[in-house]
Amino acid sequence: SFYFHTDTMDGFTESGCSVSSTGVSGIIRISDGCMDLTDKLHQLPCVIKYNGQCPVSDYFQPKITGVVVDELELKEASFRGRKLAGATLSIPGSYCGFVLEKMKPEDHNGISKASNSEEGGVDSWKATASFDNITYWNHDNLPSESDTFNCCFHWFPVANAIHKPVTAAEIATETHRDGKKA
Repeated sequence: SFYFHTDTMDGFTESGCSVSSTGVSGIIRISDGCMDLTDKLHQLPCVIKYNGQCPVSDYFQPKITGVVVDELELKEASFRGRKLAGATLSIPGSYCGFVLEKMKPEDHNGISKASNSEEGGVDSWKATASFDNITYWNHDNLPSESDTFNCCFHWFPVANAIHKPVTAAEIATETHRDGKKA
């Protein structure tokens, strides 16, 4: 999954991204024809060594329990005989969620694999689906505010504060205020 701030999405069908931890940059193609997976995207506490079509809804049928813990409405389901407890988290209003698929070099349609340090080129990804929420599941305990997956969502307000544009007027006000304190 990948999250974009909607301010960066206005009018774009293609967007660049960079991953600072590896120094790799790439291109993400986002088209209006993405499948909407809102209320259908699940993060399970297991590894499934299969990547293809299957009739998931025939076997995986989450139910709302009516129980609320840490302001999270709990759901229950079972997967391969194991009971799961889950909660649905909404992507904050100013963000969009996407499911990405790496494009093969022959699928780039005019996007050149430009030289990029040791990596040998820029990778391209395409958005295959979008989503506004995701349900995560635990098998040994109830979902809570302190779950690692839930804590990832605490980054959104921090990112907004860090990346908020600063105007010249705000800089002048702070400079003037700091000058009075000196």
